[in-house]
Parts: sequence; structure tokens; C-alpha cells
Amino acid sequence: MAAPTYATRDYKIPSGGSIQIARMSDFLTALEASAPFKVSFDNQPRTDFEAGLTYNTENGFQLVEIINEHETELTVKLGFGRGDIKDSRLTLGAAMINTRESVPNKIEFLRKTFFSNEILVIQPDANRYEILIRRVDSGNAILSLAAFDDPYELGYGQFYLKNDETITFKSSSGFQLKSFYGEASIQIIMTRWA
Repeated sequence: MAAPTYATRDYKIPSGGSIQIARMSDFLTALEASAPFKVSFDNQPRTDFEAGLTYNTENGFQLVEIINEHETELTVKLGFGRGDIKDSRLTLGAAMINTRESVPNKIEFLRKTFFSNEILVIQPDANRYEILIRRVDSGNAILSLAAFDDPYELGYGQFYLKNDETITFKSSSGFQLKSFYGEASIQIIMTRWA
């Protein structure tokens, strides 16, 4: 048995073109590819191939042909290897990943004075990131906080906040806030993605 080997190579294949690569290998991995392509091993029939796929054989191969059937140039990064080498890198192919590289960029302020048993309803909002509720009076009222879908989701139920105390939670669920046993003044700050 030959010693394990591994090498990566970058190739550019013109539109409608192909390249042949002579390399003794047990496996071929498409690490990157600008588009799906065709591949042939040792002049065998062509097969579909793309980023993230690996062809592995016990008998090995000596010649790989990369075929570009697209109207634009194809760029590929291939890994050739012999032996039991495992590549645990994450390969996503041509997948698009949407990310947010910023903090929430919209802030809403609401100040409300509740009377006993009055309910404030905050509607669900898929763009909402975080909610801060702050008590801005010195009353003795008890507050109740419950999500629409699951009364226990937010984990608060009934609670008491003293003046200037806050609670913060992250939820896009709708919720209701209720005052018991008297008047309560609160300030709600919600951060959202615009």
C-alpha cells in the first residue's frame, strides 16, 4: 500500500471546454466550483459533479477529465488523495448564505401608564430582536407578561418591578402585559431589523 498523499489544485476550464489531469489518486473531492460540471475517470462515461462531492474508489484512478458544458468559464478547486485521508472542512458549494453583519437598526420607544387590570398588547413581529421593559414609577402594582402562543414561553408570568428596574428578553412572539392591583407606568424599548 502506498503512503497517504493529498494535494489541492485550482483549475479554470473555458466555456464548452475540458481539461485532463493525470494524477494517481484513490479519491477526488470538489472543494469549490463556480457551477456544477461533468467529470470522467480513466476515460469512463461522464457523470455529474459539483462542489462538496467526493468520488472514492478502492482501485484508484490515473486520469481525470473535467468538462465544462456551461457558456461561462468554470473555476474549480479539487482535492486529490491516496489513502484514508478524511477532509472535515465545511463545503457549501454554490449555496447562498444570508447573514446580518450589523446590530438591529431600528429602535422603538413606548411609554405607557396602566390602570388596574388594563392590558397592553404587543403584536408578533418577525423582525423584532429584543424587548426591554422598565418600570418608571414607584407604585406597588404587579405586572403579568404572557406570550400569545404559549403563556410560559417568556418565562415571566407575574412579576414585580421596582422603579428603574428592567427585564429584557428576545422574542418575536406577540405578548400582552397586564397590571394588577393598581397603576403602573412602564417604558418599553424594542429593537428591530429594518
